[in-house]
Order: sequence, then C-alpha cells, then structure tokens
Amino acid sequence: MSTLRLCVNALRSSCCRPRRLQYGYLTTRNAHARAALRYPIEAGFGEFLPPAALKVVAVDYQDGLLKQLNEETRGTEYEGMSVVTTLTTSLEDPFNILVSNLASLAINNHFFLDHLKPPPSKDSTHQDEISSTLRKQITDQYGSMAQLKSTFSAATLGMFSSGYVWLVTDSAGRMAIIPTFGAGTLLVRSRQYKAPMDDLKDLDLRRDELVPGEPFYDEYVKEVDEEWDRLAKEEESNEEVEMSEAGQQELEEMYAARPNTQSEAFAPVSTFKPPYKKPWQPGEREYHTSARTLAITDPSSRQSSKSYSEDFSDRHDDVNNLGDVLYPLFCVSVHEHAWMSAGYGVWGKEEWMKKFWSVLDWAKVSDTYARVASGTSAKFAGKRPLP
Repeated sequence: MSTLRLCVNALRSSCCRPRRLQYGYLTTRNAHARAALRYPIEAGFGEFLPPAALKVVAVDYQDGLLKQLNEETRGTEYEGMSVVTTLTTSLEDPFNILVSNLASLAINNHFFLDHLKPPPSKDSTHQDEISSTLRKQITDQYGSMAQLKSTFSAATLGMFSSGYVWLVTDSAGRMAIIPTFGAGTLLVRSRQYKAPMDDLKDLDLRRDELVPGEPFYDEYVKEVDEEWDRLAKEEESNEEVEMSEAGQQELEEMYAARPNTQSEAFAPVSTFKPPYKKPWQPGEREYHTSARTLAITDPSSRQSSKSYSEDFSDRHDDVNNLGDVLYPLFCVSVHEHAWMSAGYGVWGKEEWMKKFWSVLDWAKVSDTYARVASGTSAKFAGKRPLP
C-alpha cells in the first residue's frame, strides 16, 4: 500500500508542476512583485476596507499568491514572463493548472483593488463622477443606479463559494453582471466568457420597483423622484412649444383673414398646464407580463415603454456578435478574508457589500466604458490586463 501511495504522489507531483528547464539555474531578479496601489494603504478604503483590512487583501494575500507563483515557475519556461503572459501560456497546458490559478487570482485581486479609491468624506461616494453616457446606459438597462446596485449585490450575496462578481460590457455597450468562481477570470481572452445572444438579452431581470426594506430603497426613491421631475419638465416644455407654435399659426391665420385695425386686440394664447402629478408612488408594485419592463415608464401614461431588449434589437442591426468579447468594468472580491478582516464577521458579507459603492472609482469605470464604446478598446487593453 505504501509503495502504491508513493507512486501516486510522484505522478501527482509530475503532473501538477511546470516542466523544469534542463540547462541550469535561471536568475530570479525578474520574479513577480506586488504592484503598488494608487493610494496609500495606511489611508484604507473607508469602511469597506479599513487600513488593517486593506493590508490583508492588498499585501498579505497578494504577496502570498505571487510568492507561490514564483516558487512554481522558478527554473521553468514561465520564469521571467509577466503574470498575464504566464496565465495565457499556462492555460494551454492542462498540467499547469496550479500556475494558471495562482496567476489568475493575482490578476483578479489587482484589478479589483485598482478600481477603488478612498471616499471623499464619511457617508459620501464617487457616484457624481459617473459619465452621462454610462449613467444613461445603466438607467436604460437596469432602471436606475439603485437597481443596478441591488442586482449586483444580490449576485454577490448569492455566491456561496469564493470568486468574483463582474460588471462587464461588450463593444455595443451592452452590460451584464457575471460571476466567476474560484480562480476563474474575465481578464484574458483565453478565459473570456462567450454568452449566447439570447442569454445576454435576458440578463436584465431586475425590472420591478424596489420596495421598502430592500437595500438601496431610499436611493431608488430619490432617483425615481428626480427622473419623474425631469420627465415632467421636459414634457411641459415640449407641450408649451407645441401650443405656442399652434397659437402663433392661429393668430397669423386670423390676422390674414380679418381687416387690420389697431383697435383689435388679440388675447394671448394660454400655455397653462395643471401641476404635474406622479401617476404612481415608489413601492407600489405594478406586475408586468414581461420581466424586462422598464421601472420608469412614460410620464404621460401608465403604460410601460418597450422592453430594453426590444429597443436594443431595434437600435443594433448586427446583434449576432453580441457578447462575443466582454470587457470588465469593475469587479468585487467575494472572499471571506475580505469582509472578515474588515470587521464584519463571518456573516457580514451583506453589510460589507453596502460599503463597496462608497469607494468604487466611477471615473475610472466611466473611462473604460467610453473607450470600449468608442472602439478604442484595443489600445486601452494594453494599459491593463484586458483581452
């Protein structure tokens, strides 16, 4: 039995380790080292990752991954390669799964941290830095910023294993929320997520309104109020213009048909419009037959506008390539050591996740989205580990 165990262990060791080079020892001066964060670790990332927790995630965990990766690649064909090249190359060899997993986890963790920055002040966020283009896309597809946060957070809370949850986009600007488990990644082409068009069209499932007691409900109510006010003002402005034009035409016709006398006075056309009232209140659910019905509908009617997927198909002729290549916008690490080190306890993932939005760098996310949507993603990809 002991002989058999020794044979199995020897076989396992030879299969799971990279092939060692046969021509001697290579220098380790090019060993992988942790990249510095954009912000000092001592400052932390607010209540999401206080300084001690940030040190665990950004230093202890990342250094541990790279140390193991250096040990596994020392004296092999991977020594001297960048982490990204190590990952893409090792994925082609099924015997190097440990190397590819370590490289993948290191890249994911770096990408996660690189899209965070300290909050401006207590109880504040960087949400005002989001571009109008990205905000409109989020509103069109998810209904509101609050509903995007709710959907993304729900995907995070639904993971019972470690991994990452990503917000991604494709070259058409279509967004999706996708989880990867274990050492899975969306940052290299070899592990890209290729989704059928029908699957991507059905990803925007959170179309009903948030109700009291749900996370982000207060923010949702504020967004809905602001959106209704904007739409109401826009509608009033359009109707005033239409009524003014119609009144002017009527006056001109009357003036042409009747004698021109100075004693005649024409009363101005009234543009009075009754005060606008919201036809519904946040929290009052309306049940639709389509799961993709927009939460914010036409203010002049209680009828819902067409679903986003239908509108998307109308606006894009070539939908057969939808989702062929996905570009990550940001991700969150779903690892117990993250919220445990931040002081939220074993079951504190939900409270920890609420703090994530206070440190997300929306300016960086908006810049990525703009580059992908404008077709310059190939140039931008060289600045970070993208496909």
